Amino acid sequence: MSFKEVTELRKSGHLTQAYNMALSDLKQMPNDSWACSALFWVLYDISKQLVEQQRFDNIHNFLQQFNWVFERLRAMGRADEIVLKSINSLKSNIATALLKSGKSIESITEIFSNAGFSVEDIIENIRLNYYYQIFRASTEKTGEIRNIINEYIKLFQDSTPSENHSKILSSILWEYKSDDYNDLKQFTQIFSQWGGIDCFLDSDWLTDDSKNQPLAIKALNRIYAYLAKTDFKEIEQYFYIFKYAYDNKKCDFHLRRKYAILLFKLDRKSEAETIYKQLIRRKPEWYLYVELAEIITDDNLKLSLYSEALLKQRKEEFIGAVHLSLAELFISKNLLQEAATELNLYRITYERNSWKISDKYHQLHQVVASEQPSKNNINLYKTYAEKLKDYISQPKSENNKHNNKHNNNQPTKEFEGELKYKQKDGRAFAFVGDCYISAKLLEQQGITQNCPKAKVQARQLPDGKWQATKILKIEK
Repeated sequence: MSFKEVTELRKSGHLTQAYNMALSDLKQMPNDSWACSALFWVLYDISKQLVEQQRFDNIHNFLQQFNWVFERLRAMGRADEIVLKSINSLKSNIATALLKSGKSIESITEIFSNAGFSVEDIIENIRLNYYYQIFRASTEKTGEIRNIINEYIKLFQDSTPSENHSKILSSILWEYKSDDYNDLKQFTQIFSQWGGIDCFLDSDWLTDDSKNQPLAIKALNRIYAYLAKTDFKEIEQYFYIFKYAYDNKKCDFHLRRKYAILLFKLDRKSEAETIYKQLIRRKPEWYLYVELAEIITDDNLKLSLYSEALLKQRKEEFIGAVHLSLAELFISKNLLQEAATELNLYRITYERNSWKISDKYHQLHQVVASEQPSKNNINLYKTYAEKLKDYISQPKSENNKHNNKHNNNQPTKEFEGELKYKQKDGRAFAFVGDCYISAKLLEQQGITQNCPKAKVQARQLPDGKWQATKILKIEK
């Protein structure tokens, strides 16, 4: 008997004969590494056959024997990189097949544990198998990739963080990369099933050597793209994701801006205003002044913000709509010639680019039709913009005379909806909407998981955030 003969039988598909010969060989020469290696590769091919044929009746004995052979091979110093890679592949393929056959992850780990295998990496082997399936489907363009993704998400819904779990999310991001509404919606739903914000590793928030955006930031940007196209209810549902990123200082500059926009859409204008001022102090881009002007209600500040934006951005194709907003404000202050100038600049730009002139332009133009526009309002912009310095440089708490952080009469409000239970660094907390619920309140009610319905009473903190003071109603 020889390694060569066993190999020839194995490669020709005669696995039973190859197995009997290799086993007999090893019994006769128990310390021969070639005999042990021959049996290892026969068992490896048998494992592939078991998976293909879904034959798992005697899987425990098979795994036990395979592990015994592998440990002997390792003791002989013959467990090279190819062998180690193959044993991981075997565990991955069998575990995944057992999972698909209906066995739970707990029962699978028990099967491998009883056979002598370390179970720590069994789950990761399954995840890695799915990652390779997704990668192959993407490369070969088989059209099966979304089915594989859905299958994985179903098996690992609300999973725990891991490197392979994150790699799969990266593949999902690539598959759902278009700005089509359905793709954006599907990715957002899949992200929640994947495990959401709690399933990111710390490294998922960090920029790698390639300077690409971190995985977590990419994912949140995709979710924001969906929320930008949807309604208030959807924003409320997913807002906690962005709140977590902001509160834990994980947002980059652009994500902080998006967080402020979501706050504005949720009518939390004061918080949005504060963040915009912080962003402007850090990076005074023209569009930030425009967006802040749309949040505040003070017309004088609006004039100053729009004026600063026009001073910073002179390319008319970008700022046509700003001229329109400024013209409306000038009319409200009876500055009709200045308004006519803004409307004229708007009209010239839109006609030059063959863009459709808005109905609002025509309405405003009727008011100033008799006025002769001047070349521009740059000097007026400078006058108004000069008034911004104190407003932008000081935090809201310093320039708001009515702000008093020691005021005990904070506003109260009731929040009702799904309670989302969280744990981080051993600390429990929860949210109903964007209302924070402390571990103490959860413990009082014996809450240790998500609850479909909850109603809480909350107070508003000085920073504008809401914290529950009492759980009024809970449905577990």
